[in-house]
Amino acid sequence: MTTIIFLDFDDVLAIHRRYNSFQVKLAFENFATDDYPELWVNLFEARATKNLLALHDEFSPLYVITSSWTGFLSNEQVIEALNRAGAYFVATNLHCDWQVELGDKVTRLDAVRVWLETHSNTERFVILDDPLSGASLQYSELDPWCVFCEPWRGFDAQRLKLAQEILRKPLQPMSRIL
Repeated sequence: MTTIIFLDFDDVLAIHRRYNSFQVKLAFENFATDDYPELWVNLFEARATKNLLALHDEFSPLYVITSSWTGFLSNEQVIEALNRAGAYFVATNLHCDWQVELGDKVTRLDAVRVWLETHSNTERFVILDDPLSGASLQYSELDPWCVFCEPWRGFDAQRLKLAQEILRKPLQPMSRIL
């Protein structure tokens, strides 16, 4: 059974005001990833990462990254950032088609929809996002599979319960979803 977690970083795992995507981008651009251990310790909120690990342990998912970070980080850099920030279990379980195709005129909804249409063998999934980045997902046909994390709170215990409920629901054929 294939379980997919569509994972955004900002406001899901990365909620720190100082250590954020801008700092990650600078570290990679300056080839200075080893120079900022405090960045990696603080980048992903520990509680949010722990909750995601609990979801991972229960459902053994593969991950597809929906974050805007993929616009400035390569696959190798995303894996390095995940490992350095303590989300090694995501890094080692990325789907072979590991990201959605985001662009200037592509909404998160469209990107996830295209990914799901391409991978019609996906049996269950959940989308972890925030209301701003994932605005196009709200009130769409994919909304029932979305868990929207509050800015500055991240993937908290309440969101973990919602994600578990979504992934425990009976399977539906992809043709009934899209």
